[in-house]
Amino acid sequence: MTCPARLVSGEVDQSDGMLSDDVVAQGYALLCAAYPRSDCTIRVIPEDELLQVQLATADD
Repeated sequence: MTCPARLVSGEVDQSDGMLSDDVVAQGYALLCAAYPRSDCTIRVIPEDELLQVQLATADD
């Protein structure tokens, strides 16, 4: 899967995405629901990594 990623540099609009604001602030993105707003560098990550972060912030 190539949807979950970490934004290394640049800016994306992912207002249509389903990630919490906390997760987005940590640099995570769903590429399938993000639109570049500048030149971007990304790192594709395992889906499990993003799921763990999203679930951890849900407990807060």
